[in-house]
Amino acid sequence: GGITFGSIAQHNLPSTTCVEICRDVLDAAPIYEAENHGVYKNPNVRIVIMDGRKYVSGTSETFDLITSDSTHPASYDSWILYTKEFYRSCREHLNKGGVFAQWVPLHDLSVRDFKTVLKTYSSQFAYSSLYLTNSYTVIIGSDSPIEPRQENFDAMMKNSAIAAELADVNIRSVGDIQRFLLMKNDDLRSYAS
Repeated sequence: GGITFGSIAQHNLPSTTCVEICRDVLDAAPIYEAENHGVYKNPNVRIVIMDGRKYVSGTSETFDLITSDSTHPASYDSWILYTKEFYRSCREHLNKGGVFAQWVPLHDLSVRDFKTVLKTYSSQFAYSSLYLTNSYTVIIGSDSPIEPRQENFDAMMKNSAIAAELADVNIRSVGDIQRFLLMKNDDLRSYAS
């Protein structure tokens, strides 16, 4: 429904692209307009209907941020977005200091499979951090250390839509972000092994 992309578009980035594999999701976006901020009709974003994995591997573009908010890894064909090849492709298309973030569910995923995803992901990024929020996790990887900065957080919070969304998940300060950190770097690799 464009909810993740709508949140990202609130940051007024100079260029924002969403690659969506299923045209029906775009058709359903008006139903979720309150949640996606009407991103589907925002003239400052680009929406491409295509397989995201193929898009990333086939483009010459590089990005400051890539997110993957795919379906559950046990779903029919989304497992391909949890592979070493996909993670490597994302890493290779990040600018220096860029970040790749991926949603990783906890429901219906065995501990062994969860660790496999984490091990595969962290093998492709020099720095990886795992965050827990509600009943899912988000893993963030980069070629640079990942440390939330107070000045960046303060600037984001000036946007009332962003502040409201963060408040919905109990994030009102950089300390709140740190509170959701489960593990990072060597601790994460050790757990996943």
